[in-house]
Amino acid sequence: MKIPNFTPEQRRGLLVIAIGAITLAIFFFLSSRTEAVPIVQERANAFATPSPINPGAPSNRVIYIDVAGKVKAPGVYQLPEGSRVIDAITIAGGLKLGVSTTHINLARKLVDGEQVLIMKEKFISAPSSSGRKSIFTGKVSINSGSKAAFDSLPGIGPVIAQRIIDYRSKNGAFESIESIQSVSGIGESIFRQISSRLTL
Repeated sequence: MKIPNFTPEQRRGLLVIAIGAITLAIFFFLSSRTEAVPIVQERANAFATPSPINPGAPSNRVIYIDVAGKVKAPGVYQLPEGSRVIDAITIAGGLKLGVSTTHINLARKLVDGEQVLIMKEKFISAPSSSGRKSIFTGKVSINSGSKAAFDSLPGIGPVIAQRIIDYRSKNGAFESIESIQSVSGIGESIFRQISSRLTL
């Protein structure tokens, strides 16, 4: 095969074309490499392991609670978020002497800005003709009252007081104050004597 003879001008032209082609090839090669870096990095970030979260970590938030009524040191107190009613009573110095907590849910969680008011269910130590060691002077909840509280009602002794509690345990909460007459031993006359002292 005969190799063509090129004039000096043709050789210079071919050299310029070859250099241009090599330059373009190098340019595209470098451009493709610089664009690939952020893509690889983005994919690496997408598959990165997220930081672990500890759901049991204690909260640093606080709430403000107004504790009032029959506690030793009423006032507004700062408590950790998630505190209970018992915590609010404790930080206020506890209950005053003779105050019962039978009407209070001590395990209830508190919310910011609420008031815990302790006002009733007080037992007063005093002698009585019936020989009881204490007299309950507040209203009695027929759905949560204790045996001692029922026993303090006129015409209700310890036997009927226990019947009320047994009836409540077997049949569930009373739907109305009048429904306490379903308990054996509580007739209409006794109900009239105690109705003003009863509450749901």
